[in-house]
Amino acid sequence: MSNYDAQEALDELFAESPSQAVAYITQAVNAQHQAEMGQLLNQAYQAGSQQADGLIAAQTESAILESDRALNAKYTDWKEIREDVGGYLKEHPHLLPDHVITSPQALANVLDDVTKIVREDSRERVERQKFDRIKAAGSKSYAELHYRSPDTEE
Repeated sequence: MSNYDAQEALDELFAESPSQAVAYITQAVNAQHQAEMGQLLNQAYQAGSQQADGLIAAQTESAILESDRALNAKYTDWKEIREDVGGYLKEHPHLLPDHVITSPQALANVLDDVTKIVREDSRERVERQKFDRIKAAGSKSYAELHYRSPDTEE
């Protein structure tokens, strides 16, 4: 339908029923306004989303750096153990929800807790290895192995 035909149809509608013609024009203007507002809102949302992503990335980086400093000050062996802590967190990602990753204090608290877990796991592994060596030594008992005097060798 050409622009002229649309104008002619609108003129006819206006001649028959001015209120219907005004309602039709209002509806058309409203639809156009809604479409334009939808585009503007979508553009604003996209821009805000990109800005928020950048802010979250910056907050995360800041939280990681601050947490690393705090734990480095607390644990003398932090540089050696942090890879094990990271490995543990990769195995248990639920320990790092989004709100924790962007908060230096919350992140430091989680990392501190995981450090304790990793240290305890390491201690238990060493104890298990010691026990396995004792069992493999063939002694009759744990006490005998530790309290055997050198002159009572079998």
